[in-house]
Amino acid sequence: MFVHQELVLNAELSVTSRLLYVVLQARVDDGSSLGEVAPLVGLENAEQVRPFLDELVEAGVVETRPHLGRAPQIVLHQTPLTQEERTDRCVPCGRCGECSCDHTKGLCRICDEIERVEKAAQQDLDRWMRQRDAGATYAIGRSSARLHAGTAQA
Repeated sequence: MFVHQELVLNAELSVTSRLLYVVLQARVDDGSSLGEVAPLVGLENAEQVRPFLDELVEAGVVETRPHLGRAPQIVLHQTPLTQEERTDRCVPCGRCGECSCDHTKGLCRICDEIERVEKAAQQDLDRWMRQRDAGATYAIGRSSARLHAGTAQA
């Protein structure tokens, strides 16, 4: 976990906002709700957390926005974003149209993995075709596994 010194020492942010940011960073991977985070920062419920979350949004270290196909999420940034760097909307995946904000902008994690697997499969097919064109032979065993039998000798 990394919390930037500029944020921790920013006297313009309330102590509760700074603590909220640290707690959100610590809980980033467990999907905690604001209601679960509230007691960790000394508050009673999610409604009391909201003004401090808004303070972090104004500071540019947190973004809250709806995401395609998902509930609204809190996006944390390690250093404050400039106004130009802030995004106002979710970026859809170019393949499936779902949210891509938690991965490469414009490509969601699932489609990225599919793309990687398809590329590897195409490379395997290309290699097998080159080997076959060079005279390699293949046999299918009892388990239906393809066995490479080497190149044919002339």
